[in-house]
Amino acid sequence: MLNDIVHHDADRGFDFPSHRLQLLSRFREPRGDLERTLDIERGHTKAKDTLPRRLIEGEVDVNGKRVKLGEETWDRLRDEYYRYRGWSPEGVPT
Repeated sequence: MLNDIVHHDADRGFDFPSHRLQLLSRFREPRGDLERTLDIERGHTKAKDTLPRRLIEGEVDVNGKRVKLGEETWDRLRDEYYRYRGWSPEGVPT
């Protein structure tokens, strides 16, 4: 993982590009924030942050009851989770 942030050049030593330094500073943040930041840098988006269709469209067990989650409920739960983590509405750690 550190190789994604820090590059070593035989002539210049270690190279810390400015956008990578921001990622490096996240090591003091919770691990989930660092992983999320790296995922976003690699193209992960809110649209890709979803559950398998069978869990959204089918019935799931919630407190002993079979309920259908549905797309609207999933969107609301995902947004609530982003707020809980202190992330932007698009799921980007702030």
